Amino acid sequence: MTNSCLGKIRSYYERFSEKDKIIANYILENPDSIIHRTINEVAEDLNVADATVFRFCKRIGFKGYQAIKIALALESNTQIKQIHEEISEQDNEKTIGITSFPRSPISLNVDVALYTSSDKAEYRSEANVSRIAQLSLIDALYENLKSLNKEKVH
Repeated sequence: MTNSCLGKIRSYYERFSEKDKIIANYILENPDSIIHRTINEVAEDLNVADATVFRFCKRIGFKGYQAIKIALALESNTQIKQIHEEISEQDNEKTIGITSFPRSPISLNVDVALYTSSDKAEYRSEANVSRIAQLSLIDALYENLKSLNKEKVH
């Protein structure tokens, strides 16, 4: 049997109750968002009790919700590293990562790390400030590349 969180969910899927399948589908469809959500938020999204989510985590072999979040984060980091290695080996291309945190897994696994800075977000809705800063940087990069490629064409 697989040790990965998503692999465990897939292997147990047919034996799950209907509520467990709802939780399983949510995790399988949104593994990266689970990392940033509380057990209360997930339970509320799925219209189930917090205890139901907790029992699901125990049922697939984790100590609790926090353990499943850690497992998903590690899997996500491994996938990023594998993608980076595949791109580097196959295409000899440079990878660029944009983050607000210099010691994040993204910044450690890319050829060029770009950092954005924004005021600390105390509330969930304020986290959009960081996203907007990162999207602005992507827009600026895109426009510069577009103008460079125009000059080469003419």
